[in-house]
Amino acid sequence: MACRIAHPEASNHERTGMEPLEAEVDALTLVCLGSFAPGVVQPAWLARHDLIPAAEADATELIVVSNEFTQFRTEWFTIEVLPERLQVHSALSAYFAPLADLVSELLRVLPSATVDAIGINHHGHFRLRDSEQYNRLGHRLAPKTMWNDLVKQPGMRKLVIQGERTDGNKGHILLTVEPSQAVQNGVFLHSNDHYSIPSGNEPSAEFAADLIAENRRQSLERSQDFFRRVIEFAREDQP
Repeated sequence: MACRIAHPEASNHERTGMEPLEAEVDALTLVCLGSFAPGVVQPAWLARHDLIPAAEADATELIVVSNEFTQFRTEWFTIEVLPERLQVHSALSAYFAPLADLVSELLRVLPSATVDAIGINHHGHFRLRDSEQYNRLGHRLAPKTMWNDLVKQPGMRKLVIQGERTDGNKGHILLTVEPSQAVQNGVFLHSNDHYSIPSGNEPSAEFAADLIAENRRQSLERSQDFFRRVIEFAREDQP
């Protein structure tokens, strides 16, 4: 039986409706909070449920599997499972859509799983042209006028904006801007698309799986739009 998660080679990689920005580092992490069975989630088990090919399961770098903590890595994703937390991560942008599909399908087959909240976290490190552009972005996002009398050479370290959801789901959206620690004259941008699972939705894991499947595309579109707007704002040659 073929793997039910379509990889980019087979699916011509689903696009989000806009060409991605050129990031020095680009990563997607899906986090589910609830109740999980770490010892169940093993490479061979994923292959038995057609979530990854058998050959990929055989090539997995197995780090640790126990009833309290499981972690392993394939060529395109890393998974960590704790009794109260499931996290799946990829730093390969071509696999972002398959990564969300993997988590969605995993929740459908993981026995006795419950989900209280989901976070779709997309982040990137972007290099700006020079220090002038880098500093101009900080000044625009966090004007220094009110800080000059309080501290010497004020500079923005972190800006976090929280917004309400507009899609009818419970939760919120957090957008973060801060200096990059990985790229010189770079900016780190992070989008946390947070969903709270309403009480009374049983089974909650199935509800969460549907939520990811239905919203992953618009979540990535929103984060890419956020990244693009910040970078364009930095590059605008105006005071």
